[in-house]
Amino acid sequence: MASSERPWLQFYNGVDSDIDVPDATMFEWLRETAMKYPNNMAIAYLGTRVSFERLMKDVERCASALDAMGVGAGDSVLVSLPNIPDVVVLFYALNRVGARAVMTHPLSSADELKHFATETEAHWAFGVDMFAERLLPLLELEGMQKLVLSSVADYLGPVMTVGYKLTKGRGIKVPPPNPVILKWAGFMKMATTPVAYKRQRSPRDGSAVLFSGGTTSLPKGIELSSLAFNGLACSMNSLIGIEPADKVLAIMPAFHGFGLGLCIHCTLIAGGTSLLVPEVGTKTYIEALIKYKPNYIAGVPTLYQALLQLDDFDKVDFAQLKGAYCGGDTLTPDLKRRFDEALASRGGRVELEEGYGLTECVTGCIISPTGQYRTGSIGVPMPGIWAKIVKPDTLDEVPPGAEGEICVRSDMLMNGYIGDEEATNNTLRLHDDGETWLHTGDLGTMDSDGYFFSPAASSGSSRSPASPSTPHRWNNFWKTTQPSRKSASSAYRTTTRWPASKHSWCRSQGWSPTRRSTRNCVTTPSNA
Repeated sequence: MASSERPWLQFYNGVDSDIDVPDATMFEWLRETAMKYPNNMAIAYLGTRVSFERLMKDVERCASALDAMGVGAGDSVLVSLPNIPDVVVLFYALNRVGARAVMTHPLSSADELKHFATETEAHWAFGVDMFAERLLPLLELEGMQKLVLSSVADYLGPVMTVGYKLTKGRGIKVPPPNPVILKWAGFMKMATTPVAYKRQRSPRDGSAVLFSGGTTSLPKGIELSSLAFNGLACSMNSLIGIEPADKVLAIMPAFHGFGLGLCIHCTLIAGGTSLLVPEVGTKTYIEALIKYKPNYIAGVPTLYQALLQLDDFDKVDFAQLKGAYCGGDTLTPDLKRRFDEALASRGGRVELEEGYGLTECVTGCIISPTGQYRTGSIGVPMPGIWAKIVKPDTLDEVPPGAEGEICVRSDMLMNGYIGDEEATNNTLRLHDDGETWLHTGDLGTMDSDGYFFSPAASSGSSRSPASPSTPHRWNNFWKTTQPSRKSASSAYRTTTRWPASKHSWCRSQGWSPTRRSTRNCVTTPSNA
């Protein structure tokens, strides 16, 4: 059966095969959600709880401060922050003013940060004070106007703040504030009376830049739109059904599509809580599992392997768990079996399943339906996503079972690579059906049922003979706690519940479609 017939729909269990993507920016959708659930907890962070009402107030203040600092529509701002509340506030504030968030690894070298800023023409930068020495050289760049330094303690309560300053924060040397270097608190004080909101940029315009690349060159900047992030949110929430007040443990970083797109944006626009963890480690992870009892968790195979070996893992109750995500490296059948058994013995009713994705489409695009996992398969396309196998270096689709290059299309595709039109044209190609398809560079097959298989997704090899600009999967996430030239794309595993509902998730959230199709489903708020 050809991909055009979408044989995988038989496994959707009533889930709508297409999605209604709001005609909204990310800020607009978050604001709509905050109006519905003002008292819900949007962020939980090391003992601090931030409601949606407070989050939006801080986003508005931050947007006003950005305006006072000269940041406007079409500008680029470099963001080099860990998973702290500041990064969430700043990301949506930048979206509000129509600026582009250039998301970078906090441990990037000074030269890498200069490269990122130069490539994206960023004239403002936000970073964390503990890595100030890597950020200060940015001020040497022509046109760089301001550097704002955040602290891990910015949103901590009084007791936690004192504890932090006496321990981990004790040795941090922060340059004194001056006209071009500000602390987060001083930056926020620049806010004036908020100006009534007016959309500055189309949801299709670039809203964020994430970096991904090969092993022989600096990472490539991938421009993504609000439409792409919102499309991911619609697709994932149609599948897993994040509900208001559900808690998602966000250990995946905000500079990756998995962390920013799934653990933060998908969670918040559904009214859920993003549990921010600023550092990667088994100790902080398991403490969050015990304290917050999240409904959704994320990690990598090495993390899950480590959890199984910790005595404190026996204290974790998974009765409330609705989904478990595993990113980056090979999930062996043995580890999957042992972790599934561990979940079940601790009250869990879910299992680890496999999926596939790339930063060029934000993150996930293919996923295994719950209870229908097939060994060796990366799953079936998510709602609103089409996939097929073509003969390498061509646009010609191959029959089921034949090996070729995996191609996908959806509203989630990148706008393109920053400053590299040739690479963009090699990756985003117009096919005979009149649609633009993303050529992943990964070899794979599709069986007659619509399940996809990719040796590259599980072994890191078997790539098609493409140029160095070929998209790369997110390989071994756990090792990206140190910056590297490895890809920021993702071949991740995930557990989801596919709710047996016939309606679109976006429609159920109050967005009424103005046009519906499998090509580009656009909606507007029902109260617009």
